[in-house]
Amino acid sequence: MNYWVFVIRDDMFEFRKRMKTKKWPIFNNTSHRRDLAIGDEVMFYKAGREQGQSFLGIAKISTDLMPILNSKDFEINLDGIVIWKNFPSIRDHLSKLSFIKSELNWGIYLQTGVKTSTKKDFVMISNTAKKIENTKTISDSENSFLQNFNSSYSDT
Repeated sequence: MNYWVFVIRDDMFEFRKRMKTKKWPIFNNTSHRRDLAIGDEVMFYKAGREQGQSFLGIAKISTDLMPILNSKDFEINLDGIVIWKNFPSIRDHLSKLSFIKSELNWGIYLQTGVKTSTKKDFVMISNTAKKIENTKTISDSENSFLQNFNSSYSDT
């Protein structure tokens, strides 16, 4: 099993859409796209200053890469999605994350859509999220949390 950081630069509306559909786009030139496998675990990272520089949640990859119709790009399905209410800041963990080689220019290490990570990183960020709030895992049979998540962040 591998561990990944999926980086999103779009607004929160796009993130909510991906969580609702349980699909994540993997673009044709995305690093490591051929290495993604069923059962791998991912952390979602929101880049940028607006609602960003934070980890948003975790999930597991539940399908192999699937081609998107009429496109060179792909998508994967996600399962076991957990979205945190209060997002752990990356700045609190810069010196401890395996994929950050220099705290001075840490943003350059997140310029790809998919970044390799480690179990240690995953556990550290997950534990931080658990410390700052209670989380709820979403199963296929119960996605009410996703519905509540979407309605609580509705664009009005």
